[in-house]
Amino acid sequence: MHPKNTDDGLLCAYAIPGLKHKKAVERKKIPIDKIIMLGGQFFNLDLSWLTGRQRDRYIVEPRMLIMFYLRRDCKFSLAEVGRRFNRDHTTVMHAMKQVDDLFTTQPEIKAHYNEMITYIEYHGLFVKK
Repeated sequence: MHPKNTDDGLLCAYAIPGLKHKKAVERKKIPIDKIIMLGGQFFNLDLSWLTGRQRDRYIVEPRMLIMFYLRRDCKFSLAEVGRRFNRDHTTVMHAMKQVDDLFTTQPEIKAHYNEMITYIEYHGLFVKK
């Protein structure tokens, strides 16, 4: 199953690691807005901060990591990711490059990114809000 754009929302499809039951759901769709909300919760940042104009490092890095996840892992378009963060598609392109560079120079950022993914996927699947 691939991510799909629908009129009622964009969805991210992903495999659920570790589930071995035959009847277990193997793929789950999480709306893009929920991914951004869960990413904000993980970093303890309000949605308005993620989508706002503040450029403090403690806001910019989480914003870029969430953009990276939406673009690389969920396959949303640059334009759609940019729109959701009130940014231009070129800002998302810049975030992609910055995160790639951070992963090679700061392994702890990659580990934090993986923790964020686990949080988003767990809460997107098992927690109803």
